[in-house]
Amino acid sequence: MSTGAKRHVHTYERSPWNKKIYRCADPECSHFVNKKMILGKVSMCKCGNKFILTPYDLLLKNPLCTNCSARKRKKLSVDNKIMQSILNSDVTREDERIT
Repeated sequence: MSTGAKRHVHTYERSPWNKKIYRCADPECSHFVNKKMILGKVSMCKCGNKFILTPYDLLLKNPLCTNCSARKRKKLSVDNKIMQSILNSDVTREDERIT
């Protein structure tokens, strides 16, 4: 007996109204679950890779696989270095104007 539900690996995202609830991002899927229940389960990343949800992933609004999260961390690190160099150069210029 089939209910007509589409079988797939869920792409989880945190519910906008409750941080303890995650839902599948597929528009044809109505799957909602408490975040305690999906720890250690398989999820689909936005890049198409399957990965196992860790406690760290469940802190994020949209959990990512290790490849995507590593890219995001690397990009943030580069952005922070650029911002720091800009801030340092602005401070140096202001110090030169004062003296």
